[in-house]
Amino acid sequence: AYANRGRAHLKQGNLSSAAADYTRAVGLDPNDAMAYYYGACVYAVSGDAEQACDWLAQAIELDSSFWDSARTEPDFDSIRDASCFQSLVTEKTMP
Repeated sequence: AYANRGRAHLKQGNLSSAAADYTRAVGLDPNDAMAYYYGACVYAVSGDAEQACDWLAQAIELDSSFWDSARTEPDFDSIRDASCFQSLVTEKTMP
């Protein structure tokens, strides 16, 4: 439920509420790859590349399909040039 509400907050631009909901979601289920992925989106949209990369790395570790999704997700556009993001999405690091 927190992850779903977090996505709604993200779409509405309520980034602090979205981040809080995703933090709650992964606190309740640390294996929720989707919550980590969309949490990464929140941090990317807010311009926090390091946090976004940390969350994205966890999402990819839990579900490698997020590796491919991250390569085209518009929410990551603001951090696409960040070295941490580049290291996560290059062919060499694909899990």
